[in-house]
Amino acid sequence: MSTSRRLRVGLCLVLGAVLLGALSGTSSLARARVRPAAAPAQVGQWSLVPNNVPIRTPIHAALLRTGKVILAAGSGNDRTHAANHVYETVLWDPSTGAYTNIDTPWDVFCSGHSQMADGNVLFAGGTLVYSQGSVGFKGSRQAYEFDPIKQKYIRVDDMGDGRWYPTLVTLGSGRVFAMVGYDDTGSGDATVPELFDPGTRTWSTLPDAGTWPLYPAMFVAASGKLLYTGGNVFGNVGKLPGIYDVKTSHLSPLSGLAHASERDQSTSVILPPAQWQRFMIMGGGDFNTGGTSTTSIVDLKQKNPAFYNGPSMKYARMHLNATLLPDRKVLVNGGGEMHESDPVYAAELYFPGQNTWREVASQKVSRLYHSLALLLPDGRVLSAGGNQDGTWEQRMEIYSPPYLFKGTRPSITQAPTSISYGSTVTIQTTQTSQTKFVSLIRPAAVTHSLNTDQRVVNVRFTVESGNTLRLTMPASRSIAPPGWYMLFVSNTSGVPSVAKWVRLG
Repeated sequence: MSTSRRLRVGLCLVLGAVLLGALSGTSSLARARVRPAAAPAQVGQWSLVPNNVPIRTPIHAALLRTGKVILAAGSGNDRTHAANHVYETVLWDPSTGAYTNIDTPWDVFCSGHSQMADGNVLFAGGTLVYSQGSVGFKGSRQAYEFDPIKQKYIRVDDMGDGRWYPTLVTLGSGRVFAMVGYDDTGSGDATVPELFDPGTRTWSTLPDAGTWPLYPAMFVAASGKLLYTGGNVFGNVGKLPGIYDVKTSHLSPLSGLAHASERDQSTSVILPPAQWQRFMIMGGGDFNTGGTSTTSIVDLKQKNPAFYNGPSMKYARMHLNATLLPDRKVLVNGGGEMHESDPVYAAELYFPGQNTWREVASQKVSRLYHSLALLLPDGRVLSAGGNQDGTWEQRMEIYSPPYLFKGTRPSITQAPTSISYGSTVTIQTTQTSQTKFVSLIRPAAVTHSLNTDQRVVNVRFTVESGNTLRLTMPASRSIAPPGWYMLFVSNTSGVPSVAKWVRLG
């Protein structure tokens, strides 16, 4: 990596604290005005979590198969904590509100992570050394699995390179792909991707991929290759979106992405259901000119796929988060119209079938850099974080989508906990004849607006006699990578059940 790029990153982190002062400006006050009161059945409802999270700020989060959420800060962008080796992680139980402190053996700050096939979460990389003067951050080589049953980090084989701001993706094979990030020498990027084998807990190297942006937004496609949407952090270094071959490290470019050089701090999703193979990139921007409200979509089922313009959001947003919901809408929340200023409090819902956005309820807390959001098993959405040097946001919020105010919820009264690809299984439900969707939703592992795990997989079903649904599981490991999923049943009003956890493999 060039010295100028490293200096730019360090400058961005420092300037964020200064830019927070802009929050008192007229446009920020306008954003702070909550939209006129509307019925929760139309716009949903935000509420603060009663007890603040007891760490600097949650920068990394993953939903575990136990229903608890791991919230990790590491040193939390606190140089004093880093110097004193104070690293923080907690587990939060949404059902009780309780926090459990977790021993954190390395600085997880700015690592990458992904859900594994056995339900553990793999964390790789993080911060080895904070930027000092003309020398930028250095990445850690360390890697750990977090075991949700033992509630502890388990050390695995170190990577061949240090990685700060890496992307991790769990493949259809169950192995985990890791790429990019600042290395541990201070001399440049880690250009050699690596593959983690969960059987041996060791890493192997792949062909050199050259220079890439940090935290590139990548998703497993039906072909088994990866889609790079063009989303990034700290600039795209000229790398346009495309289809990436893990075996060869070759990127086949895709054309058509609007504002391709202005997708810094954007977010991307695979639109529901995953079988449709449509991917959307939303927002982002440029540090100097600010954010964009534009979106772009690519349909990989087309013979010659290319990005095309999607509908614009109402607000321009950098540092936004997107969450896939069991009614197959997409929630966008947080972000700011400029990097670290002009926060947007109003959330928006995307309706894939209508290809439209609708403004919904406003948050109480601004969510900018280092914020996150993820779906909970009860259908609500957790929103947390927001941080720059010297500032920490410990308040968390919960969004209850409109579907939670639209009548009695269906329920899944019986379901198997282990299912295999292409198999047929039966489950017991209420409101059986009113079933509209059955979905497998992969739990999130999110940081820096990046969430490579979450996807909604359609499950074909038939209504049997009584309260029985017969389900046909997806056959493709690339459409639904192996692991634990939330099984949701949604009725004709879009109201979902509370999820049952099932393991697909």
